[in-house]
Amino acid sequence: MITEQTLNAVGIQPKEAGNQWQFECPFCGKPDHMYVNKETGAFKCHRCGEAGGWFTLRKQYGEIEGITELPPKEYKFPTDEYVISCQKKLVGPSGVEAIKYLESRKITPDLIQFFKLGIDKKDGNFVLCIPIYEDGKPVNIKYRSLPPQEKKFTRWTDGKTALFNNDILKEMKEDDPVFVTEGEIDAISLCSLGFKSIGVTGGASTIQAGWIERLSKFKKIYLVYDNDKQGDEGAKKFAKRLGYERCFRVKLPTKDANEFICKGHTKEQ
Repeated sequence: MITEQTLNAVGIQPKEAGNQWQFECPFCGKPDHMYVNKETGAFKCHRCGEAGGWFTLRKQYGEIEGITELPPKEYKFPTDEYVISCQKKLVGPSGVEAIKYLESRKITPDLIQFFKLGIDKKDGNFVLCIPIYEDGKPVNIKYRSLPPQEKKFTRWTDGKTALFNNDILKEMKEDDPVFVTEGEIDAISLCSLGFKSIGVTGGASTIQAGWIERLSKFKKIYLVYDNDKQGDEGAKKFAKRLGYERCFRVKLPTKDANEFICKGHTKEQ
């Protein structure tokens, strides 16, 4: 929660504007054109267009007394070579069953190639590898067990919890609708219908501060979480952080977006 006292601490004297604070933009100097969401801290200047999250704005004014940021985590990212090796395994003899599984989920060869899906062996069994990219580089891998093995998810050790397919946000305009799903397969499914989709990683309730900043410029965000209690709660939690005024909960007549496609539904529906 960004309070008036929080802003006063860095020398800002704000005006109240509904669920936002309004004051002079520190980037372009235009009075009363900077708006900050009280709940999320996401900001945007309606003159120069500068936008971002609370920590970015805070740095523009300097440190706030009593608040210390944790040192950045040391990540160990997967390499491009590793991702390519997993792709090669999927299209080789070892990938026959994985391809059948993906076909059953309506994941086409074009989608497999575009999202660089692959397989690798974990604990004696092949698992599906879904690479997660940020700024053009793999930062994590989601591993999913394959039938007939019991459903299980693991991740690359010490990878970054990033939004799946989030690099598409860079090329999108603020008026473009963004669709957010509860997982990677659902995001791929919506992309197959032509929707600009990203997926949260780590479960329905997972939210990272960096995600809020990456979504800060968009005016309409559609939350296509699973049609269950966890999905409802996760979507509500994310909408609160993003700002209710720009979020829309999409409830499909199926469990999730992938099942929606598997049952033959179309984009128009």
